[in-house]
Amino acid sequence: MAMTLILATLFAQAQPVPAQGLPVDAGRAEWSSFQRMESRLLLPNPDLVERIELILANGGCSLAGQRPQRFDFTVNYAVRFDRRNQAERVFVEDIGCEQIELLVGDVVNSMLRDGYFDLPRGRAERWYTNSINFNLDA
Repeated sequence: MAMTLILATLFAQAQPVPAQGLPVDAGRAEWSSFQRMESRLLLPNPDLVERIELILANGGCSLAGQRPQRFDFTVNYAVRFDRRNQAERVFVEDIGCEQIELLVGDVVNSMLRDGYFDLPRGRAERWYTNSINFNLDA
């Protein structure tokens, strides 16, 4: 419920950075050049799928070949860790839909805050990546 309220607030304000958490940027990258960071949370959950369905249904954005009742796409993201192994920045793939990019940034911030990632080892500044696949076939 709290996640739903946070996400609804983000959509209403349409801010480029989530209200809480690390700064989030969107853009393009060579995702395979980053080391993978494993998550202990199965995504997407039904709430996230419903959010995507609403974004597509309300005309929040249009993704080629995707409809509110039938979609299947993946959004890559990366997290930069400093020398103390503290997350300092989130980078989300630019898919041409700011609302979905903000949603992914907020989800990643929440996962970082709640400890759902296996944190990197070592003391080097580094980017780590993962992705979320959103799909529905209603």
